[in-house]
Amino acid sequence: MVFAIILLAAMAFCALKESKVTGLYRTFGVYGRFAAYMSLFCPIGVVMFIASFFTEGTGWAQRGGFLAMAAFGALFYLNALRKCPGFLKVKCIPAMLISGLGLCVKIFVFFIGGVWKLTGPKEVLGADGQVLYLYNHQVYTAGGELVGDAAPDGQSYVKRS
Repeated sequence: MVFAIILLAAMAFCALKESKVTGLYRTFGVYGRFAAYMSLFCPIGVVMFIASFFTEGTGWAQRGGFLAMAAFGALFYLNALRKCPGFLKVKCIPAMLISGLGLCVKIFVFFIGGVWKLTGPKEVLGADGQVLYLYNHQVYTAGGELVGDAAPDGQSYVKRS
């Protein structure tokens, strides 16, 4: 529980700081958002490799894949360190983690919001000003009570008796 709260706080912090941190390093040509995002493969691969020792049925071939994933992500860190000016080198890898995790959170929030808009119920306004939801040609209240059937135009409905 405490770990989850710490992780959520870290994710919120990274999402808020991502633009500023990435902008600084992008200005000096060290890394951009794509490289920061891809560098997340390194810690993910390392964690998966360690976790594989605590799960059944994980063979060395799969563990090797986790290490390969970690090595792939590490290439982005090494490339950024190679390009990094001396006064930014100490903060380069933590900054990449902030940029990558912040970008990941922003993509996730956008994706969930976009999917909800595409697949979620359509909002319609009732005659009394109440917000109703249109789903499968039926109209529901926010509490889930069926109130009627939608008209073909999708803007009005016929009340059920």
